[in-house]
Amino acid sequence: MNEKILVVDGNGEFRELLESFLSRRYEVKTAGNGIEALGMLKNGYMPDLIVSDNILSPVDGKSFLLQVKEDSRLSHIPAILITSIYKYVTRADLIRSGANDYLVKPFGLSELDLRIENLLKVTA
Repeated sequence: MNEKILVVDGNGEFRELLESFLSRRYEVKTAGNGIEALGMLKNGYMPDLIVSDNILSPVDGKSFLLQVKEDSRLSHIPAILITSIYKYVTRADLIRSGANDYLVKPFGLSELDLRIENLLKVTA
């Protein structure tokens, strides 16, 4: 059975691109914001990994992940944050939020695929 990935991104085009690419190897569900994603998670959807943009509204990706990591039922789910902000302090903040990894835009989809693969191996 394929691993399940939850993609959270407010940009519909980018979300669809990620879904199309990742669905070749994984079972993918998407959410347009952190509140929608939290609802899915709290209602029983249990992905093997979360890929979330950091720039979300009304709750940003870091805040979304903090809420995931604070919930004992969800805290084990590894996460990758995607950001267009690449300052050193921001990178540290991304990891502090509970992200297991992050990518800075622009990035290649093959890099995302490798990072997902590596995280899934570690958490298997």
